[in-house]
Amino acid sequence: MKKITLLLALFSFLGMQIYSQTTVTGTVTDKGGILPGVNVAVKGTTIGTVTNIDGRYSISVPNDSSILIFSYVGMKTQEVTITGDVVNVVLEVHDISLKEIVITALGLEADRDKLSVAITSVGSESLENTAESGVIQSLSAKTSGVNIVQNTGDPGSGAYI
Repeated sequence: MKKITLLLALFSFLGMQIYSQTTVTGTVTDKGGILPGVNVAVKGTTIGTVTNIDGRYSISVPNDSSILIFSYVGMKTQEVTITGDVVNVVLEVHDISLKEIVITALGLEADRDKLSVAITSVGSESLENTAESGVIQSLSAKTSGVNIVQNTGDPGSGAYI
């Protein structure tokens, strides 16, 4: 009976050592201050959390994990090596340029080059080169399917689309 108890104690001790975890805390900021809602994840696992309204987080990390991944919309994703119980991070802005996106009548986004419909765009230069007094009046006859109606025949009177 003593041998069984001793073996159970030994296996439970080894089990605790294998599954032991460390709690890592910290604050995530950028140049402007704190960042709430930043995703914090342990690399190679499904363990994650989100920073609170003060930019603080707390996450239980397995002892065999050594990297935290910080991601936030508009910021560069950073991988930080865990060096202690406190890991503070400053995220950098991720400058990206977007292609032209078109919102269709169904609310779907698509690349303008891939649409198989007729699209007319009116640039600011074509609106500036008119003798009309208002922006709405200067849109008249610039594209098909848009009806501009003046309230009266007087010059400078209001109009609606």
